Amino acid sequence: MSKFLKKRSGAIVVLILVIVLSTVFSAHRSLKAERAEIESMLVTGVDGKGFGINGDIEKRVDYSRNLVKIARDYPDLDDECEAVADACDALTKRDGGASEAYTLNKQLSDTVENLYLSMSDLTLTEKDEQYRQELYANILSRNDTITNEAAKYNKLALEFNNDTLGTFPANILRLPAFIAECELFA
Repeated sequence: MSKFLKKRSGAIVVLILVIVLSTVFSAHRSLKAERAEIESMLVTGVDGKGFGINGDIEKRVDYSRNLVKIARDYPDLDDECEAVADACDALTKRDGGASEAYTLNKQLSDTVENLYLSMSDLTLTEKDEQYRQELYANILSRNDTITNEAAKYNKLALEFNNDTLGTFPANILRLPAFIAECELFA
């Protein structure tokens, strides 16, 4: 082995190996940092003001849990309340990325709408009816905000996936550098 390293061909092989490894390592660091910056926008928001999609999801969960508190006073709504509570728990305990958040947020929307409509079939107190309307309006409003923020986030994620990872040299280096595409909120 030491004879190989002392020869010119050995030195060239070692030099090429060092260049290749340093290139892959550099690609890994820079691409991973760029991807992490985009994915952090789920928390900080695309505009960087600190309130992204995750913050809106947390608010929707809070509003949904408040709607369940009101609905629990009406025994006919136990199944619907349980479905909303389960959807809230799944959202708060998730450990996946943007696509999982999207799927669970959609599930929350469906279960909340079902509870809201089921509540409309009952005779609620005036106060409960007012809370039902307000909470549902807040839940829908937060979902509209999520939709707008998601469009901006997805645009940046697609630009990273297509323009950064899809062009030379990143399209070649991303595999040995173990860089995956950004998940879309879709």
